[in-house]
Amino acid sequence: VCLRIQGHLDEALASAQRALDIATALGDVGLQAAANSFLGEFYLWVLNDYRQAAEAYRRNVELLHGALLRERFGTTNVQSVVSRAQVARCLAELGAFAEGRAYGEDALRLAETVDHPYSLIWACSGLGHFFLRQGALSQAIHAFERVLDLPEAVNFPGPFRHCHVELGAAYALHKGAHIRTDFFWENFTPRSKGLIDAISYVVFFFPSFLVLAVIGWHEADYAFRIHETSDQTPWRPILWPFKAVVPLT
Repeated sequence: VCLRIQGHLDEALASAQRALDIATALGDVGLQAAANSFLGEFYLWVLNDYRQAAEAYRRNVELLHGALLRERFGTTNVQSVVSRAQVARCLAELGAFAEGRAYGEDALRLAETVDHPYSLIWACSGLGHFFLRQGALSQAIHAFERVLDLPEAVNFPGPFRHCHVELGAAYALHKGAHIRTDFFWENFTPRSKGLIDAISYVVFFFPSFLVLAVIGWHEADYAFRIHETSDQTPWRPILWPFKAVVPLT
């Protein structure tokens, strides 16, 4: 994890694979489950290699049976639940919808039996993402809304925000448009439309862009002077070139 955060991706991947090899040699199911989970997370969120991610999570599905279905093995999630949910997420990205749905529904069924809110959130997130990719928008909305209805969800800002974003996408696609204001606009005459456009450009559009340009320049200059880098990705790129795009454009 530390190597990944520092941006040493090859070393992080090799370290995770060594951990899995050691756990397998020891025959320690808990260590194997945790190692598979970290490998799957790395492939899924960092490399976007959905086939490799699905393979890592599938190993946990095959490994965990009986009483082990309820175990977290020192991780934040019940591994039998999150592994199935993430397989569903990966298969949705690969277009394998028939197989993916079974994994997603199994994840939700297990999450409902283990009484672990964080795992339930990821089960609903994985299944909701699957339905969103499949185009089953009503089912996707139901899955994401279930997360937002959980009292504990606000304590987990990462998946909570993620579900909010995907729920917004599902709503927009379900209603057939992102923003619906044309029902007002179409009632105006062409002359009125032209007058509104002219006033809006002079009063709102150009002044707003001037303000954004000034603020953007100050932000880019400050980022350059302090050598600011991003903490949102393992690569930690410098930020001033990106912030400079705002005033330049």
